[in-house]
Amino acid sequence: MRSALTIGLAALVVAAAAPAQAEDWPASVQGLKVVVPPARGKPAWGSTRISKAVQKHMKDALGELVSPTAFAKAQKKLKLKGKARYSDANLAKAGQAAGAQWVLDLEITKQKWLYTATARLINTETGQEQMNFRSQYYKPTKESADRGFRIAKRTVEKLDTLTREGPLPVIGPIASGQRPSNDPRPLPPPGDIGPEDVGEPPPPEDPLAQRLDGALPPDDGPPPPLEPGGGRPGLRGRPQRGGAPGGGGPGGHRVPPARQRQPVRRGGGGPAPPARGDPTHPERRGRNPGCGHHGRPGARAREPARSGPGRHRQWPAGAGLLAPGHPLLRRG
Repeated sequence: MRSALTIGLAALVVAAAAPAQAEDWPASVQGLKVVVPPARGKPAWGSTRISKAVQKHMKDALGELVSPTAFAKAQKKLKLKGKARYSDANLAKAGQAAGAQWVLDLEITKQKWLYTATARLINTETGQEQMNFRSQYYKPTKESADRGFRIAKRTVEKLDTLTREGPLPVIGPIASGQRPSNDPRPLPPPGDIGPEDVGEPPPPEDPLAQRLDGALPPDDGPPPPLEPGGGRPGLRGRPQRGGAPGGGGPGGHRVPPARQRQPVRRGGGGPAPPARGDPTHPERRGRNPGCGHHGRPGARAREPARSGPGRHRQWPAGAGLLAPGHPLLRRG
């Protein structure tokens, strides 16, 4: 019972989704030779899904497509490299060498969260761009296949129009990758722009990303006010450059203890004794500055070298004689 219910629900879902993709393609486009190379752009942007969707629906409408592999071989044979491969004239040359009448060039671009799929239809005989259709979306995983179907549908409609009315006349030479300067036809607006086409609205702007891009100033707030002495609030009690503790000078830099002005003792009439770190401190007088104990409070100074005349200890005269009346001098 459960399996039958599942199958019934699946059938209803397929039946509901089928009308959105089912199309009655015009008979005038049957047999046209069109090549659809893989879309340019990262796969994460939906380029692979859009390419497969466009090729699938174009094949359903035309019956057969020119192999993209043959088109790539023609580009390689013509020694086309880099961005020059995608100019209108070079696309027309490679498409004509591959046996196609039309080349549908696909490109996926991204700007923040907005993805744009651009489809250009190139006539291989005239080298002229005769369709420029753009479809935009925000979720590549969910919407790229649907955008591929829309591109295929719009291309088939354009092919039907061109077949019945005939191609537009050649206006002039086409620059590499650009429309002719004397082309009176304006660039068509994006085909799929609007709430009903782009799907859900874009996510909210990220203030942090805008600050990193330079669009917004850093949101750090105003600097803290200066204290009466000129220092910052967080440096109170620390010795500052140029004055009393907590006042500080420009920038609030600390001053090493050795460079501070020594205070004067009250009633003494003279300066206070040197600090412990000063070389003239009593604990450090008479020490060898080069010894390893230099600067350690309470450490012993280095003894003089035991060499030369002072190597052996000198005893005073008569130090080795016994005094008269010593017990050892008594004879027992």
